Amino acid sequence: MANVAYAILFGNKDTKNWMLFCSFMAREHPTINRPQVTILTDQDKGSINAIQNCIPQAHNFHCAFHRRQNIITKCGGGSGKKPGTALWLYNKLSSCPNMTILRAESNRFLDELHPTDRHYLTKIDDTKQYPAARCAMGPGICMYGKSASSGVESMNRANKQLVRMKTAVDILNASLLLLKLEGERFNAGKEKAWNWDQPLTPKGMDIMRDVFDSVRLIEFRLSMQEDETHHIGLVCKNLVTATEYLQETACPASIWLSLSSHQQFQTSPGRVSCRSFGQLSSGDASTQLK
Repeated sequence: MANVAYAILFGNKDTKNWMLFCSFMAREHPTINRPQVTILTDQDKGSINAIQNCIPQAHNFHCAFHRRQNIITKCGGGSGKKPGTALWLYNKLSSCPNMTILRAESNRFLDELHPTDRHYLTKIDDTKQYPAARCAMGPGICMYGKSASSGVESMNRANKQLVRMKTAVDILNASLLLLKLEGERFNAGKEKAWNWDQPLTPKGMDIMRDVFDSVRLIEFRLSMQEDETHHIGLVCKNLVTATEYLQETACPASIWLSLSSHQQFQTSPGRVSCRSFGQLSSGDASTQLK
């Protein structure tokens, strides 16, 4: 995790202070004010109001850790393993990969909740608490995590003792110390990234292994070719719905394999489009990437 902005503020975490912080962040990083940007916060009204006023195009999403804590406080539910509780259903809906499954699970279980639990769970819009709903709001929207709590709190703890000690004496020296500490962490992370010899980050490598470790490569055949305008890959497996992907040669040649016939991808620069062929009747179905 790398900081976009940070500040030393005195007083309460109220709307006024949040407005100061968010307006500073929007001024220094204007590209943050885009519909594709998701800002995770707890349910603090001051931060919510500040984001709506200062970064109106960005989308506010409630941190999953704080949301779970609030559900436990208001509705109980313990560990969330007991069916029929608000926390159990929240965990279930949070893990849904797409809107089709999210709607089906919600329609199936929501009416079974106690009225108080149902009201608390539904008074926040789905797009602000379930990743599938947020990502379905438009093209180019994705979420790599549901909670920022651990990263933010670890940064706060790392700076808390030294910076707060200085703040009590000299705000200027406290600010300089904070800049120095964060600069050292950033440069250490940059050096590590530049020396990394794997194609993805450590987390990316773990995700790739989770996806492909269970794939039996012997079941697939891959052939590659290209013409004047496209890179073409043909992936064959028995009885799989065929999907064609078109990628212009302006984009770097890259291949993403999917067994779903309903996914759409968009890259920049260039364009990727997707269309489905349906189930092939022969024993050798094909997925074509162009």
